[in-house]
Amino acid sequence: VASPLVQQHLPVAGWLPSEGVHLKLPALPAGALHSRIHVQVGRGLLALAKSWADALRDYPHRCWEQILSRAVGAAAAKRLGLAKTVWADADAVIDEALRAAGQFQDSSGFMNFFAVQNDSATFAPNLYLTAYTVKSLSFLRELGYAIPTNVEQGAKKALEGVVTSQQNNRPLATQHRGLEELAASVAAVDPAAAITPGTIDHLWNKREKLSGFGRANLARALSTRSKYFPMTREFGDRTNQLVDELRHAGVKHGTRRVLEGKSSAEWPFGS
Repeated sequence: VASPLVQQHLPVAGWLPSEGVHLKLPALPAGALHSRIHVQVGRGLLALAKSWADALRDYPHRCWEQILSRAVGAAAAKRLGLAKTVWADADAVIDEALRAAGQFQDSSGFMNFFAVQNDSATFAPNLYLTAYTVKSLSFLRELGYAIPTNVEQGAKKALEGVVTSQQNNRPLATQHRGLEELAASVAAVDPAAAITPGTIDHLWNKREKLSGFGRANLARALSTRSKYFPMTREFGDRTNQLVDELRHAGVKHGTRRVLEGKSSAEWPFGS
C-alpha cells in the first residue's frame, strides 16, 4: 500500500560572504510533519554543480529530452570530477543517449519526445527540442564524445529549412513561444547558414520578450555570425551589450542574482 505522505524538499541557497549570511527558513505547508533542516556547505561552484548532477541523475521518465538531459548532466559530472561519488553509471547514461538519438528523429530531421514509428513523426515538428538536441550534442562533442553526426546534421538542416521558410514567406514570429523557437533555431544552425541580418534584427528588437534562455541563444547567434555579415562591428557591439544585460539580469541578493519567471503554457519544455 502506497504511503499517503509525500516527501517535499524546500531548498534555500546562498553564497557565504566574509560577514556571514542569513537565510530565511521557508514556510512549511499546512499539515507538514517531521520537518528537518539539512545544511550543506561547499567551496566554489562544485556544491551547486553537485545539486544539479543529483537532480539530473534522478530525473524520471523516458522521453528524449529527459534521456538527453541526463546524458548532459552525466558528462558534466564526469568533467567536474563528481561522477565517482554521485553518478556511478554516468558512462552508461551517456552511451544510451548517443545510441538512441536516431530513434527519436523523423525523416525530416526533427527530434521528437517519443520514438518515431514507421519513419514518420506523430506530432508537429518541435523546433525547440530539435535545437536543444543540436546544442547538447555539440556540448558532448566538445567533451570528447563521438556523437551521431548524421542526427546532428539532419537536425541542423531541418531547423535551417524552417528559418529560411519564415524569412522568405514572412512574417517572423512575434509571440513568446515562436520567438523562443526562432532564437534557439538560429543559435543551433551552422554559423554560415542562410540566416539574414533582418532575422537577427527582428530577434534583437524583440529581445525583451525572450526568456533568459532565449536571450542567451541570441547572444550565441550574434557572436558566431558577426563575421558573416557586413556590419561586423555592430554585431559585436550588440553581443557585448546583450552579455552585459544577461550578467546584470534579475534581482541582486548579496553576492548572487536571482532570476524569477512564472511557468507558462507557452514555454516549450513543460518540465
